[in-house]
Amino acid sequence: ASLGLARLNGACRVFGGPQAQLPARPPTNNGGAGLPQLPEDTRGAEIGTATTLLAALAGAFALELADLIDAILPEWLIPGDVQSPPPQVVAGALGLGWAYDRYAQRGELFSTISRGLGRLLDRDMKREATVDSAAFLAAYLLGLPSFPYTPSAARALDMLQEVGEQMQSQLQPPARLLDRLLIWQLAPVVVEGQVYDEILLSETQLPLQTLRAARRKEATVGVDTTQGDWTADDDELRVRWAYGEARRLMTRFKGVRERLQQQMAAGVSVGDCVCLVEEDMRSQWSAV
Repeated sequence: ASLGLARLNGACRVFGGPQAQLPARPPTNNGGAGLPQLPEDTRGAEIGTATTLLAALAGAFALELADLIDAILPEWLIPGDVQSPPPQVVAGALGLGWAYDRYAQRGELFSTISRGLGRLLDRDMKREATVDSAAFLAAYLLGLPSFPYTPSAARALDMLQEVGEQMQSQLQPPARLLDRLLIWQLAPVVVEGQVYDEILLSETQLPLQTLRAARRKEATVGVDTTQGDWTADDDELRVRWAYGEARRLMTRFKGVRERLQQQMAAGVSVGDCVCLVEEDMRSQWSAV
C-alpha cells in the first residue's frame, strides 16, 4: 500500500510505471507459433543421479572401513567376515564408466552428475545475485510488492489474497495480476539462461504450478484467472507468452539489472536497490 501511495505522490514513479503495460494475448489457435519455448529443466534427473552416485561411493567407503576395522571389533558387533570390493576394482569401474560416457555418450552422464553435485553442494553467490536481481527488477517494474522475495507459488497467491484489490486499483486496468506474476517468476529463468546457458537456481515449472494453484483457490484468493482472455486450456501457451514478455523486459533493461546485480552481490539493502532502480530509470527517461 505504501509503495502504491509513493507512486501516486511521484516518489516511486518506476514502480508499476509505463513499462508495466502488458500487450494483448496472442492468438492461441495456431499452436503458439512465434512464442518462445522454455528451457528444459532437468534438476530432478541431475539431483537423482548425483545422489545415487554419492550413495554408491558412501556405501563402498563404508564397506572398506568396516573391512579395515573388522579385525579389532568384537564378533557380536559385526558378525561374519566383511568383504569389501578392492579399491582398484572400484577405481576401475569408475574409469570404465567415465570412458564409456566420454566416448559413447559424449559426456552426458558425467555432465549430469556434475550439475547435480553443483545443485547439492555448491553455492554460487554471483549466480544467486544474478537470479535475484532479475526477480527484483521484474517485480518492481510490474508493480508487484513481492519484489524483495524469491518467486514461489505460495508467496504469489498470498500476495494476491492480501493486497490484490489494492493492486487492481493502482494499476491501469485491466491489471492482469496473474500474468504479471508469471512474468516475475520467469524473469530469473530468462536471465540465468542468458548468462549461464543452463538453469540451476530458477524454476521453469513454477508458473504452471501457480496457475493451477490459483485456479483451485480462485474463490478464496479473489483473482480472475481468465483476465487477459485466457482459458484453462491455454496454460502452457500462457506460460510461453509470459516467458517471452520476461525476456523482452530483461533485454530492454539489461543495464539496470546488471547494476542491480552488482549492488546485491555487495550486500546492499532493499531500500538501496529501490533507489538504484528509480534513479537509473529516471536518468534514462530524462535522456530521451
